[in-house]
Amino acid sequence: MIRNTIFALIPAVLMYIKPVAGQLDNFYWSDFTKASNYESGKLTGNKYVYSIVKNSDFFYQPDWFKGTVTTLDGEIHSEISLRYDAFNDELVAYNTHVKGLFVVDKYTVSTFTVDVPGKGKQIFRKASLDLMGKREHYFEVLYEGGVTLMRRNRIVERKVSLYKNKYGKLDNRSYDLMLQNFVLLNDQTVRRIFPGRKSVINLFPDRKKDLRRLFRRNHIQDYSIEGLPRIVMLLDIEGYFSNEHQKLQGL
Repeated sequence: MIRNTIFALIPAVLMYIKPVAGQLDNFYWSDFTKASNYESGKLTGNKYVYSIVKNSDFFYQPDWFKGTVTTLDGEIHSEISLRYDAFNDELVAYNTHVKGLFVVDKYTVSTFTVDVPGKGKQIFRKASLDLMGKREHYFEVLYEGGVTLMRRNRIVERKVSLYKNKYGKLDNRSYDLMLQNFVLLNDQTVRRIFPGRKSVINLFPDRKKDLRRLFRRNHIQDYSIEGLPRIVMLLDIEGYFSNEHQKLQGL
C-alpha cells in the first residue's frame, strides 16, 4: 500500500519541480551589494550549459574571477564570479543562490568588470559601433580620456587538419582569439586602428615628421596591440584627435 502511494505521488512531484526549474530564467542574485538601488537585486538571464569538451575554449578569461555588473539604470552588483564568452559575445555568471551558470541578459547590462590576477581589472562596455552595424557588442575599454580606445575580443573557429586536442580526442577545429581595435572620437564617430609603426604614423599623413619626433621623445617602441593604449593616450594628450585632425586616414 505504501509502495503504491509513493508511485502515485511521483507525477505530482515532477509537476511541482518543472515550473521551479523554469523560473531560473529570471533568477535572483544572492550577493548583490547595498550600493544597488534595485530593491529586489534582480538580474535576468538564461541558463548556460557548460561543457568541457564543447565550449571550454569560448572564454576570454582563463577561469572564473570576481567582477562587477552595472545595469543600464545604474544598479551595481559586485563580487560575482564572471567570465566573458568571446565566441558568442555573452557575459556568463555563476549564481550562488541557485548554484548555476547563467548568460546575463545583455539588454540589462551597461558595463562589467572582471578582476584577473596578474592582469588587473578588465573593463567591458556594451556599445553599438557604426562600423559593426546596429547590433550591440561587448568591447574591452583599454583607454578612456578625450577619446576612448575599445577592443573587440572575438574567438573564432577555424577548420584545421586532424589533431589530438588537450583532452586526447581527435579534432579538426581550432579556436583563435581575434582582436579588433577601435577609437571612439569626441564627436562620437568611430575609426578602426591597427597595430604597427607604419599604420600608426599613417593615421596623420600630414604630420608624419611630428609623429616620429613625438614617438622618439617619448621612447615609444611598442607598436603592437599591447602598446596601442599608450600610443592612443599620447596622441590624445598631444591633441592629435582634436577637431582639426579628425580626418584620419588608415584608421
